Amino acid sequence: MLDQDILACLPDEERFEMPDLFKHLMKVGHHTAAFPIREYWLDIGQPDNLKQAHGDFKDVFE
Repeated sequence: MLDQDILACLPDEERFEMPDLFKHLMKVGHHTAAFPIREYWLDIGQPDNLKQAHGDFKDVFE
């Protein structure tokens, strides 16, 4: 979850990865926090990964 003010730090029409965003925020003095995820997690930002998540669902959650 990001504060709405952080959206101004994102470049327009350009791919920008979360690690790069956190590095930038820390560099310019913004407070950041992260929490470990120990459960199953998969970035579904790409169609192939979304398909994988659909297939993994039965294995992980049923």
